Amino acid sequence: MTISATTRVVHDGERNLIIQLIGKADGLDQETGVVKVDASEFNCRTVKILSVTSSVVGGKVILTWDSMPSPENFLYLEGSGDEFCYGDRGLTNDAPDLASGDILLSTEGFEPGSSYSILLKMVKKI
Repeated sequence: MTISATTRVVHDGERNLIIQLIGKADGLDQETGVVKVDASEFNCRTVKILSVTSSVVGGKVILTWDSMPSPENFLYLEGSGDEFCYGDRGLTNDAPDLASGDILLSTEGFEPGSSYSILLKMVKKI
């Protein structure tokens, strides 16, 4: 029993990147530090998050910047209808020189039937 997860690229343009993350638990397993946005796959050093729209049912989702010496949690999501808009400034990794530019996802408290749907609107930083 695991969490079936899908990462869908909605838009991959020269500058903008939109990714949808979907996951559903069919058991008691959790995702821990799973790379969901690999900056190198999109030919950029890191990303700037403009907005996050989410729906999390039956647990919590934690988004983390992959950085050294340890990853840094930056957003905790639970419940439905959450929308975070960071405007043109965006939300960026505070340690870009020590980071891979990737975004990791972990779940907590997921039981059978728990799920998440997260839409990330980002700008690529080269």
